[in-house]
Parts: sequence; C-alpha cells; structure tokens
Amino acid sequence: TRTYYASAGIDACIEAFIDDMAEAYAWADLVIARAGALTVSELTQVGIAAILVPYPYAVDDHQTANANVLVERGAAILIADKDLTETSLQPLLEDLTANRPKLLEMSLAAKALKRPQAAQVVMQICLGERDFDDWAEAAS
Repeated sequence: TRTYYASAGIDACIEAFIDDMAEAYAWADLVIARAGALTVSELTQVGIAAILVPYPYAVDDHQTANANVLVERGAAILIADKDLTETSLQPLLEDLTANRPKLLEMSLAAKALKRPQAAQVVMQICLGERDFDDWAEAAS
C-alpha cells in the first residue's frame, strides 16, 4: 500500500495504530478509517474530510449509522468493507486529491457537526439535569 501511494505521488501516512492522534490530524487533509463513535467524534472536532469504512461485524451495524451522519451532511464518503478494493478506492483518492475545494467543503461540513459540549451534555442527561429528547431535537 505504501508503495502504491508513493508511485501515485500521494504523500500518505499508513499506520495500523497511531499514538499521537492530535499530530496525525494536524497533518491530514483526508482520513480513511473505520466509523467508530470516537473516530467520528474526533473527525468532527478537528474538521477533516473522511472516507469511512464501517467495521462489518459491529453490533447492530452501528458504525454504518455513525458514518451516515457524516455522509448525509457531505463530510464523508462511505465504502462498505466488502467493497473496499484498490479499484474502488483509487478513483476516490484521485478525485479528492485533485479537487482541493471538495476536500475543504467536506472538512467544513465535518467541523459544522462538532459538539464541543457533548461530554457535559451526556453527564447532565445521566444525572437527570437535562432531557435527552429536548437536547436531541435542538441539536438536529
């Protein structure tokens, strides 16, 4: 994979695990990742365009639901795990790396979804200080 990106002239960082996500996000213009809740939250906090590949064995397919929140708002592209191949990924990468305005549009859409007070709101809901339905309606 590294060889492929290098031969295509794409400056890519390919890692199985990253210790310093803040540094990685600062460097990235586009992320290809699973669609776990924390990843989706981080992408919206920092405002980075993404190609999301939901983990196919996640309980109740919740990663697809997570990804769809970003996809529906133009912040991400979803590729099913079974459909992720060099053939499916190449045109997306070529399009996005050649189309900086599209990447910027996706990044701004991601950033528009950020909820910096989310942890506080969850705590208030758990403590009964705030009604979830009211908050969810206001947030959508």
